[in-house]
Amino acid sequence: MDGDLQIPPLARLLTLNTEIHEMRRDLLSQPLASLRIAELQDGIDRCHRASLATCWLNEGYELDDAGEEYYFDG
Repeated sequence: MDGDLQIPPLARLLTLNTEIHEMRRDLLSQPLASLRIAELQDGIDRCHRASLATCWLNEGYELDDAGEEYYFDG
């Protein structure tokens, strides 16, 4: 995980976005009773949190008062 800190923020965000897209595709192809659904949902949540942390650590993004939209100040 320490190697991730050396990746530029935009590259990290693109990588996380790709992972989320792949997990969503896998999630939609799972049978209804699949035990893997929860695992995929957790993975998607983890990648979303990592994306937010990447933005915050980059200090170029701020949350609005409602916490729903992101603004870039760079």
